[in-house]
Amino acid sequence: MLLHKAYQLKLEQRVLWVKAIGVSTVLQTEEYIKAFRETVQPVVHEPWAVVLDMQLWQPSPAQAFTLLQENSVWALARNLKHVEILLPADPILTWQYLKATDAEKPLDLTRHVAANEEEARQSLIQAGFIRL
Repeated sequence: MLLHKAYQLKLEQRVLWVKAIGVSTVLQTEEYIKAFRETVQPVVHEPWAVVLDMQLWQPSPAQAFTLLQENSVWALARNLKHVEILLPADPILTWQYLKATDAEKPLDLTRHVAANEEEARQSLIQAGFIRL
């Protein structure tokens, strides 16, 4: 597991677990994207999933959105097929998340808003991304 003060990344089978924590500066966003791509590299040759836990995310500078959008395009071009989202309670932060992930989505992409990690895990088990 990669721990950073602004994010945590953990690859479990074909699922990248991402936890965003606090404000993400442009520099932290660049570091996150580099770590994201390195961490998921072993699974990009086949369909994979990501869990985006945004519950602890805080308002971030608009400049970070372009970088995050580019990372979304990168991931979708490399077999990202399933996204589980744990949204923050604040609707402004939800709007920021939507801006940060605004990219053309393929028809075979599944996106699901989960209430908690366990619900996300069960969805991923059912979809075959986590094997028991």
